[in-house]
Order: sequence, then C-alpha cells, then structure tokens
Amino acid sequence: MDKLKFETPDMVSGNIDKIAVLFPSAITEMRGEDGEIKRGVNFEVLKQLLSRDVVDGDECYEFTWVGKKAAMAEAARPITKTLRPVKEDSRDWDTTENLYIEGDNLEVLKLLQESYLGKVKMIYIDPPYNTGSDFIYADDFMRSQEEENEQMGMYDEDENRLFKNTDTNGRFHSDWCSMIYSRLMLARNLLTDDGVVFVSIDDCEMDNLRKICAEVYGEENLLVLFIWKSKGSGAYDSAQYKTEHEYVMAYAKNITKFVANRQVYDTGKDPAYALTDERLAFAGKYKRQALAMGTLSYSPSLDYPMICPDGTQIYPGGKFGPPYAWRYSKDKMQKALENGFAEFVHTKNGWSLFSKQYEKMDGDGNIIVRDKPFASLGIEAMNRNGTELLKKLFNGKIFDYPKPIDLLLFLVKAVPTTNDIILDFFSGSATTAHAVMQLNAEDGGHRKFIMVQLPEKCDEASEAYKAGYKNICEIGKERIRRAGDKIKAEHPDARLDTGFRVFRVDESNMEDVYYHPEELTQTTLGDTAGQQLSMEDSEVGFRNQPFIPELTNRRILDNLRTVQRRNGLRPSDELTGPGVNLSIEMETGTGKTYTYVKTMYELNKRYGWSKYIIVVPSVAIREGVYKSLQTTQEHFADEYGKKIRFFIYNSDRLTEVDRFASDSAINVMIINMQAFNSSKNQRIIDKKLDTFRSRKPIDIIAKTNPILIIDEPQSVEGKQTKESLKKFCPLFTLRYSATHKEKYDMVYRLDAMDAYNQHLVKKIAALGVTLQGSTATNSYVYLEGIDLYKDKSPTARLGFEVKGKTGTRTVVRKVNGNDDLYDLSDGLDEYADRFKILPDGIDGRDNSVTFLNGLKLYAGQISGSEQMVALQRRIQIRETIRTHIQREQELYRKGIKVLSLFFIDEVSKYRSYDGDDDAGRNGEYAQMFEEEYDSVVSDLQRKIGDESYLRYLDKLSARTTHQGYFSIDKKKGKKARFVESKIDRKTQTSDDADAYDLIMKDKERLLSLDEPVRFIFSHSALREGWDNPNVFQICTLKKQSDSDIRSRQEIGRGLRLCVDQQGERMDESVLGSEVQELNKLTLITDMEFGRFAEALQSGLAESLADRPKKVDTQLFLGEVLTDANGSEVKVTPELATAIYEDLVSSGYVKRGELTDKYYTDKASGTVQVAEEVKDCTAAVVQVLSSIYDSHSMHPEDAHGNNVEARVDPEKLHKKEFVELWNRINHKSFYTVRFDKEKLIGSAVQMLDEKLNVTTVTVKLEYGEQAAHLDSKEQLEQGHGFHRTLSDQEASKIAPLGSVRYDLIGKLVEETRLTRATIAAILQRMAPQKFTMFRLNPEEFILKTAKIINEQMATQIIEHITYNKLDSAYDTDLFTSANLRGKLDLNAMEANRSLYSHIIYDSENEKRFAGELDVNAKVAVYVKLPGGFFISTPVGKYSPDWAIAFNEGSVKHIYFIAETKGNSDAAELRGVEKAKIACAKAHFAAISRESVTYSVVDSFAELMNVVS
Repeated sequence: MDKLKFETPDMVSGNIDKIAVLFPSAITEMRGEDGEIKRGVNFEVLKQLLSRDVVDGDECYEFTWVGKKAAMAEAARPITKTLRPVKEDSRDWDTTENLYIEGDNLEVLKLLQESYLGKVKMIYIDPPYNTGSDFIYADDFMRSQEEENEQMGMYDEDENRLFKNTDTNGRFHSDWCSMIYSRLMLARNLLTDDGVVFVSIDDCEMDNLRKICAEVYGEENLLVLFIWKSKGSGAYDSAQYKTEHEYVMAYAKNITKFVANRQVYDTGKDPAYALTDERLAFAGKYKRQALAMGTLSYSPSLDYPMICPDGTQIYPGGKFGPPYAWRYSKDKMQKALENGFAEFVHTKNGWSLFSKQYEKMDGDGNIIVRDKPFASLGIEAMNRNGTELLKKLFNGKIFDYPKPIDLLLFLVKAVPTTNDIILDFFSGSATTAHAVMQLNAEDGGHRKFIMVQLPEKCDEASEAYKAGYKNICEIGKERIRRAGDKIKAEHPDARLDTGFRVFRVDESNMEDVYYHPEELTQTTLGDTAGQQLSMEDSEVGFRNQPFIPELTNRRILDNLRTVQRRNGLRPSDELTGPGVNLSIEMETGTGKTYTYVKTMYELNKRYGWSKYIIVVPSVAIREGVYKSLQTTQEHFADEYGKKIRFFIYNSDRLTEVDRFASDSAINVMIINMQAFNSSKNQRIIDKKLDTFRSRKPIDIIAKTNPILIIDEPQSVEGKQTKESLKKFCPLFTLRYSATHKEKYDMVYRLDAMDAYNQHLVKKIAALGVTLQGSTATNSYVYLEGIDLYKDKSPTARLGFEVKGKTGTRTVVRKVNGNDDLYDLSDGLDEYADRFKILPDGIDGRDNSVTFLNGLKLYAGQISGSEQMVALQRRIQIRETIRTHIQREQELYRKGIKVLSLFFIDEVSKYRSYDGDDDAGRNGEYAQMFEEEYDSVVSDLQRKIGDESYLRYLDKLSARTTHQGYFSIDKKKGKKARFVESKIDRKTQTSDDADAYDLIMKDKERLLSLDEPVRFIFSHSALREGWDNPNVFQICTLKKQSDSDIRSRQEIGRGLRLCVDQQGERMDESVLGSEVQELNKLTLITDMEFGRFAEALQSGLAESLADRPKKVDTQLFLGEVLTDANGSEVKVTPELATAIYEDLVSSGYVKRGELTDKYYTDKASGTVQVAEEVKDCTAAVVQVLSSIYDSHSMHPEDAHGNNVEARVDPEKLHKKEFVELWNRINHKSFYTVRFDKEKLIGSAVQMLDEKLNVTTVTVKLEYGEQAAHLDSKEQLEQGHGFHRTLSDQEASKIAPLGSVRYDLIGKLVEETRLTRATIAAILQRMAPQKFTMFRLNPEEFILKTAKIINEQMATQIIEHITYNKLDSAYDTDLFTSANLRGKLDLNAMEANRSLYSHIIYDSENEKRFAGELDVNAKVAVYVKLPGGFFISTPVGKYSPDWAIAFNEGSVKHIYFIAETKGNSDAAELRGVEKAKIACAKAHFAAISRESVTYSVVDSFAELMNVVS
C-alpha cells in the first residue's frame, strides 16, 4: 500500500495529475533528488501539444523579478508541520468559532489549505510596506547554505527567521515581491468563489502589488483601488508635497460571482429631495428626473407623443426623430402617470415630463431604503485614531501604527459577510478581529475571524514589553479579550462570540510506521504495539486495537453498571452478547447523529480507534447521515484538529474498502442494510475477486476490527441482517434509537419525558378537526386492516355507517366473508347496491377486501363519503393555513421562517398529469390549498395591521408558496414527473435516492425568508426522510390509526428546535424560559382531540417502560450523588435507607409512590432530603425524576381475562327451565286501533316543536402538552395534554352523495303506518322543518319516525291486542349466541344461570345477577339473548331476564324481568312505556297469565312482586 504522507497537500503533484488527464503523452518519469523514480512533465512535448498557443522566446509581456520561480515553488512545497491547540491562552474554547494562530503565515496558509479551502469570504492583510526598515518574512528560496547563513541575521524567541529589508539591499523590491507573491497564491485558494481580498499598501510597492495581484487573481478581477485619508496633520513625507493617503487594493476571486454591498444613502443631505405630495408621511420627499433623454441607442418605440393637461402634444425631443426618446415605454409611462409616479410640469419653455423619485418608495410603490455604492474615495480613517483607541484599551501606548478600526469597519461593510469567515494573516494588533466583533454587535451578524501573526518579539525597551507583553501575539490576543468585554458591555442583549481558539504552528506529532524490511526488528514492533492504531499486515493496513487482556468481561460489566447507575438506569445482570452491545436511547429531534459522530471523535482521541461502520435501515437515513458528516466536518475539525474520511459502501467501488482499511485517519463507512443483504451484493462481499487481488471484501473489513454504530436498530436488525453483521467482527457495537425493540445494555437514556422537560424538542399542540353528523348517502367504507389466523379464514376490520337510535354513526367492526353491509348497517340504503363481501373476498396476501359489486379496497383505503372526506380535508387545510399565518406573524420579526408540512397518500391528489403533459396540473389538495390560502390571507390582511409582515405576504402568491416533494420519474428529453415512492415492504421506507436528493438539496434553502415556499406536500416522512427544524405545523391528509399516532414517527419530523436566518438554533440558551412557547408544533388531525391525545400519550408512556417502578432503597443503592461543588458521594445500603426513610417521613413517598406534596415542592424548588445528603438535593431529585408507577402504567392484557359465556347442558334440560321456556318461547302478532286524525295532528305538532336534525358541523379542538411531564402515570392517565379551546361551526356545504330515497316508504318501514298517513303528516309539517330532509336525510327519517312512534305509543297502550302464533323460538337461540366479555369488567361467573358466565351491561345488572345467583329460591335464570324479541308497533323489544323459581317458594314461579335504574312508570319515556305495555300484553296472551312480566329496579323489588 502507499506510504502515508504526514504533510500538507503537495500542490505540484496535484497539478501534474491534472496535466496527465489532459495530456498523458506529456508525462514522463524522472529521478528525484532522493534518487527515487517519480513522475514529471516533459515541457518540450507539452509545448508541441500547445504549439498554437505557447509564447516562445523573450518577446512577450511578463512581470518578473529575481526569485519569482523560487517563490512559486515555495508556495507549492508541502510541509510536515501541524497546528497545536493552546487552550490556556484561548477563550470560550468549547463554543467559539474564531481562531488565533501563532506562526509563520506562509506555513499557516499551507496548513489551512485542506480545512478552509474555498471557505473564506474576505481576506484583509496589512503587509509590511517595504519602507526600508520593515521586518519581513525570510522564506526558503532554494539558496545555498552560505547565502542563507549570510541572510539570516535575526531570529525571534521561537526560532522564526526575520531579516531587515533595507534599501541598500540589492534585491530590495525582489525580496518583498517574493514574500507577498507566495502568500497571495495560497490565500486565493482559501477564498470562496464570491470572495474578495483587500491589501493595504502605500506608494512604495503599490505598482508591484497591482501587477502581482493581476497575475495571481486575474487582471479582470480588479474591483477597486480605495484611496483613504490616513493622515491629517504632522510631518511631511517629502520635501515637495505632503502625503495624506494610503491605498487598499481589492481583487475578487471571480468578479462575475462577486456581489458588493451598498451603503445607506442619506437623502436628507441631498438638496434635490425637496418636493412633497400626499405620500409624504410614508414615502418622504421626492426629486424629479426628466423622462426625456438623448441617447445613442435610439428606438422609435420610445419616441411617442404624450398628451399634456391642456390637450397639447409633446415628443421627448420636441418632434419625432433621433436622438431623443422617453425613458419609459408607453404602457409604463401611462401607468406611472395614473399611479402618481410621474407628473407633467409646466415651465416657461412649455410642458415637460418628470418621474418622481421618493426617499422611501420605489416606482412600483414598494417601501425601500435608498442606497449607493461604496466609493473609492469614501474612507476617512486617521491612523492616529487607531493609536488612540489602542491606548484607551490598554491604558498606554503598546503598539506602533495600528490600523484604525474605521478602515476595517468600512471594508467589512462593503462585502456581504453576515455569516462568513474573515481572514487576516498579517493581523498585528488584531484590529480586524476587533472590527468583526464590533460589527456583529451592531448588525446582529455571525461573522467569524481567523487571525494569523508571527510571534515577533517586542523590544525590551518598549512600553509593551514593560507591560508584560513579550511578543506581538500576546498584544493581539489581549486586545481581542479587552475589546470583546467592552463590546459585550455596550451591547448586553446581543448574542456575541468574543472568544477565540489559539493554535500554534509546531512540528507534527504523527509517527511514521513504515519501515524497510531491513529496518524492521522485533524491538521496533514493540514500539508500535502499544498504539491503538496499529499495523496488522502489509495487505490490510490499520485496525482498531483490541481490548487489553486485563479488560475482562467482568471488568466491562462492572464499568457498565457504574455508568448505568450514574445515568439512572437499571444495572445489567450480565453483558448482552455476543460481544459488547451498548444501547443509547435518544428521543427524535435531539441530535442522535451529531452525538454518535462526536462519539467517534472522542473514541479516537482517547483510545486511538479509527475504524467505524455506520449501519442504517434506508437510503433516506443513509443520505442524511452522509449530509450530517459533511456539514459538521468543519465544526469538529475546529475542535479536534482532524477530519473524518467517510464514504458510502458500494459493491461496485471496492477500492474504497481498500482505502478504508489502509488509511490511518479516522475512517467511516456508511452502509444501509440492503447493500449487503441482497443476494447479488452478498455474493460480491463474500467472494474472492480478481479485481480485489483475490481477496474477500468482507475479510478486509473484518480485519480492521471496526466499531459498529447501528442507526435505528429496530428497523435494521432482522434475522438475516444480524447474521450478516457478525461477519464484520466488530470490536463492539453502539445502537442509537428513540424506540429500541431489543434494549441490549442501555448506557444512556434521553427519552420523550427527558427531552421535553429539558426543552430539547418542540412542545406539541393538537388541533382536532372532526365532522359531526353524517348524511349517510355516500356508501362510506374504510378498510382498517386484515387479521390472519392459523386455524380459520381471515377477517377484516371494516369501517362503515350504521343506523342508531337518533341518527347514523360510524363504526369499525370485524367482518367475515359473505357479510352484507346492508344488514350490518341495519338497512341503510347507501349499502343496498351489493355491498356484500365475497365468500373468499378477504385476502391476506395483498390486504384487500372485495365486494359483490366489484369494489376492492386495500388496507387504509376509503371508498364513498367522498364529499364528507373532501370537506374534512378542506377544513384541515384551511386550519393549517390559518395556524401557519398566526405563527408566522409572531416569528417573522424574529427572522424565523415558518414551514407547514402536509402528509398525503397519493401524488395525484397534489399533481395530476394528462397524457404527454409533463407539467401537470393541480390535484385536488393543491387546488383546495390555493383557494383556502387566498381566502385566509385576504381576511387576515384586514386584521393584522403589521406593515412589514403584510409586505412580506404581498410578495407571496398561493401558487408559488406551496411545493411537492415526491419521487421523480426522469424521462429522457422530458420534464420530470412526480410519481409514487418505491416502498420497502418490511421497513416502510423508500430507497428512492432521487426523492431524497430533492428534499435534502432544498432543505436549507427552505429556511430562508427569501424562498417563497412555506407549505410542503409530501408522502410519509418515514418513506422519504423529510426533516426540517422549522416545521411548525403538520397536517395529515390521510386516514390515521391510533398506532400511527403512538409511534410518533411522523410527528418526529417536526420536533427539532427551529433556527433563525443565520442558522442559530432557538434553544434555551437563546430564549430562556420561552423556548417552548416559541418552539411549538401544532398537529392538525382528523381525529377527535381526546382520542388523539390519548393515543399520543399512550405512545409516550410506552417509550418510558424502562424507568424504575418504585421508590425504595434499591433505587438509590450504588448511585453516585454529586453536590454543587462536584464532590461525589456513593450511596451505601445504610445511606440508601436513610434517604428512603426521610422521603417517607417528609410525606414525599407513600407505598412506594411519589405524592402530590413531592411534586409541589419540586416545582417550587423546596424539596428537603436526608441530612446526610442535603448538599446533594439536586442529585436526589434527579434520581427520583426517573420514577413512574408500574401499576398504573402496566399495559392491560387484551386476552388475559377474556371469557365466553357457554350454555350449561344440564341446566338447559332441567325441568324448571324447560317449563319456563315452553311458556315464553311462542311468538305473537298484534293489532292496534287508534284515531288516525288524532295521531296525525299530535305527530305534526310534535314534529314542528321538536324536530331538529344535525347539520354536518366542524368541531375544532385545540390543546397543548402540559408545561412539565412528571411521570409515565401522568401520560397514561391522559393528564399530559390539556384541551384549551373548543369550537364548533356548521358546514356551509351539505356533502350529499348520489343515494335516492323513497321518504314515505322509509317512514312506513320505521312506523308501520300506511303511506297515506305518513304522507298526510309530511304535508302538514312546517315547511322549514320539512326542508331539513335535504340537510341530513337519514337523520331526518330516524328522528321523524321516532317522534311519530312516540305519539303512537300514547294511543297504543290503550288499544293494542296480542294473539299467540304457533311458531316459537328454539333453544338454538342460546347455544348459537356469541357472548364474550372480560372478567370484572363486564363479566362474572354464575352458578344458577343457564350460562357459565353473565355478560352484564351495567352495575345494576351485575348486582341483580349476583343476588339471583345466590338466592336459594331461584331454580334457574337466564339473561335473554338479543335474538329473543317481541314485535311492537314502536320497534322490537328484547326483555332482560327469564327466571324460574323453585315450586312452592314464591307466588309467581315463572317471571320475566326488565331491570331499569328506576321502575317508576312516570319516569319512563313514551316509547319505553309502550314497549313495556306491549310486553305485558304479549306474555299474558302466550302464557295464559302463567308468566308474570314486570319492570323492577332491584332484586329486592323482584322478591316483593313474586312473594
């Protein structure tokens, strides 16, 4: 393998590589100075290849000097030095982004090439002016040793070479040119493409500097030569004239990409702005500009006549023809006149046309701030001011000729650098750093500085030396400290970075581990054996050093338990093998990826381990991890002084695997499980390949002894993946997730409760949008899912509408093949058209249900009720927009972009395509959005009154402010279309890299207020990895189940804390206690709020299952408590007992549970603990914070207490039951006579008074998480969410379907009256009551029938007659009944009942059955099944109980009982009274009075009746 180069990049070799690509024939071999063969360039061949373009000979323009070629070579020559951190001189090391580097700036520029290549926006330097007495840097220009010895006359204390470039030196200009040339070459590489370099200079070298800059940066990239007044008075620089100025030369790296800042134009100082009109209050004064102009580019279209106020006509030049024309087109001119932005002015010379240029408004009516370019003569910054400022900071003169801060402020303001890096590599007294901090304080910017300075020794006679400053660097660093403190004091509310990290150029600490075979001995090997990063063999390279033998599994377990106790986790009983497997639980949105990247750096820093493999479940997460490694690279490089080298595993690019193994740096391989689980890739990774030097890739990876990091292991570790991962032979494994399935050995937990209480995630609020009422006209069917069984056919969970007592309602029921929804809905006409499931219509293979009418539904799909669903979705969209606008108004002034995210289930609902039209058109939801957006915004604009925000809204249209993020179908030569994602069946994630790329590329752009897109439509975030910290609203426009809510995965897409326009995270350090009021995620859902909150809290509670369950001594035993001073106390058994007993005596603990008193004192900060640990109160409270009540949160076993009521065959044939059954099992028919006209009249009167149907209403319920989550019990009991607002409004649209009704016929079915009677009632109703049928047909029918039946009931009681039929109920009625319940919930065991268990409906029934079961007078009893009923004119009636008493024990042996909470007939409603009367008549008729029927409210009343 290639030998590692512990040095800066070799730019010469890089340039040769580039030439080799373009001109391979020009590359040859040559022998270097060390005798080794190396590549070189044959320049004669290269000249021939470029013969038409090469300038040959001396007849060409060229700026050169003695030493120029050596300076070029010096700039390209690599060095083997490094930057060593100097933390003791630094300030705010852990948080600052500023750097101060001590050392030769040529070496520093080389060292910065890798980390800051193309990263610096602005460079300012103030190099020595070469006045004849300057100290300049002496570089190695390939002189002989003798020449060098002669030249080196001075060293500083760190052996840095200096010499005085006197004007007697024969190479006076050449040496200066060589010095600046090599540095400017290297500096150019550091600039961003739109970057700029400013160089201060005077007349001495100005001409040479301009030529050098023109060569290095390109003559065309000269921006400006600023001339600034630096002197006001004092000595003359020459005998003839006084020099008062210096220069700042500015060159862009690429002038086509550079954009200069503009400065505010003070119109108050411009006398031309003197005119006023009616716009004065908001637009200011104005000046006139003549609209007629002479021009060389004459256009007849701009030479048109204008009609003056007096009817005369004028041309721009008095008559038609060149060279005069109007500045405006005819349309623009007319519009300007109409809107008052142009005016006619009459003078002695006649009429003229002028535009009106306002101070604060442009020609389109937009409020603006007038600006102007920075002028080349616009700087006045006296040198004496720089000296005076430094004297004030240091209380004395300690530095000669510091640059004035006004100069630097001017230059920094001239460049858009709000969030960029500014470099000064001749930093001197650090004026540039001072200016950067000052400007950040003034405009809220987040600029970073890099100061570079040679530690030039101060003269011992100088004031600086006497004050304790030994070199210039000490002065610069102290100035930054003092200036930072002063600026902070002057701007107490500003968020400023006034810190800096100090680095010093030093020799590299990298050890060469390559040896010639003759040099390598066993002793030499001994030197490398102790390194964690060591050489395995010549084929592999470097591996992670295994654990030392002394670190046994027992030692690891002991260490693990210590960490677990410290983190409040239950200590592991043993290591969960194979190997060491550690789990880290981190709630979604808390920075899981950042954490494990930092962990890799720390492991490398502490133990030298450098090989890591990150395993992820999907392409989306893989690309997200890759992006995170990219974006955090510079951040971690600043902290650790090195970078991770990372790549995505690809079986087609196995050279990367070789590099992973052979490289000594920190190397990370990112691999998604599909990459090695597919059969093709498995064959490749496990196979010896000729292209891989007859090795197996997996063997090479395994020999590196990598550390595995598994991201979302619950989605990764299937059986096959687990086996595949073993082949990597990991040193150990780290698992990171918010929802672990297998916990392994947990070492850290930041669960949902911790994340919320620590303000690390957004607060969750919910807005439930539900429709109340249904028209039952749309054939609504929803397939929730399929249930599969081993021993029977699959069943389906189907949602549909059913007829209730007062209207229709939606239910979800388990159904089988052959079930008919018409029957199950109790005869709703919307299901009359063959909504019968086929015998084999429930298919578990594709999760579908097929009906007789051809309808086929897949799990999660809805059919019918399209209008209702569309109405609900429209209202959800409207409420999302409304909530978004309200939130946006609050956050706009804070510079925070607000985003809303819509989850939909089909691309076509956002964008639909017709034929070859790839542009597509708005789908249903996009159309709804644009309509509702315009409506909401127009309403709010009249209310808000916030001018700046209104202007922002005015710029945004409904069409441009929403966007879709989906997979893309790229067709050659055509515009890409949105298509459905390709979903992995097991993980429910997408491997569509195109969709992910689109989302990730736009992620950062979407955070800018300049980007109009604020509303995003996408598939499930799990599928495509969409994630943005500024999502404040999530609206789910698809059906959700409780399990979807409990999983919290889609909610997690918006939990991260938001960022402002500078990318600063709005966390507690910035916002304090307001962090969760600003960071609030609102979920707009189609669930009723209570159900949503319950499901969400249930999911949160499930995630807390590993918390300790009881407060006892074991909770504290072994814990390490830390006091305020950092002292640690390990809890012994005796101390644990003392802590526990004190908590009990203080009333904080009762029966192992924390009391309300504890939570009250905790909230007020007044918790009292045992005297022995009073200094560790906070630590004790932290331990108690991990508690939850296991009983209240233990999930209920859905099957544990389920029972089925089975018929006892012995009792079924018992004499007493047979006698009872034979007396009550006969059926009957009835006749009833009543006054028809009286019935019609009373029915019409009651309908006019009482009939009201439910219109479809929108229910809006808003709620938020509690301010603090105390326990899982709080979540389990539903107290973690509070409803704060509820509203309801009638829908303006009646979402009727296509069902047609026979209204009279339906009422005949419900009332048993004739069509003529029903028609008469309907005709006599009040018209406004009859029109209610149009609002809700099904409810109108049910409620009208109910009122009519109630009026019939009053007449039925007196006029009904029952007659016995020969037909009777069979005992199969009991054996075929499917009666199931749950013990102690709605079921109880029974001894005297026909059934083994009683399934009761109320506590009253439970008590009644209990008394029956133990009373000796009862022979047998049964709770009659629903299939046993009596026909009545007001509906079917099923009595409750049939009882047979022992003969001779009571007066009435056979009894039918109806149990009511109140048996008083006066308290019963009309229909119930009628049914009871009918039941009495029925049983009297069929039993010849041998069976007694009565309504009783208790067993005691029953005994009074029968005795």
